[in-house]
Amino acid sequence: MYFGQGTATNSGVIGEDNSRWVKQYPYFHDYPGSFIPLVGQNFETRNILSDQSGERVWTGAYSPFGVPSYRGEYIKGMVKASGSILRANPDGTQLELVAWD
Repeated sequence: MYFGQGTATNSGVIGEDNSRWVKQYPYFHDYPGSFIPLVGQNFETRNILSDQSGERVWTGAYSPFGVPSYRGEYIKGMVKASGSILRANPDGTQLELVAWD
């Protein structure tokens, strides 16, 4: 069988638009389907995990909220990638990544 796997974010970066679930799952984030190099671009945002007014954090791609990335960092890919098409036997065995975005 073939099926689609959604994404946690709309850009690979967790931001304020993910505030509904990030407090309950602070370490959750998107995962790529293969090794990818990062350029170290991070995004500054209000710290939605803190009660401190005005506190800011930096967050990078494929990282939990508030964890910046760095130039030259490689993110390991996985079969259960975000934004992917997967296939498996009807009983779930032989899970394979067919495509990911």
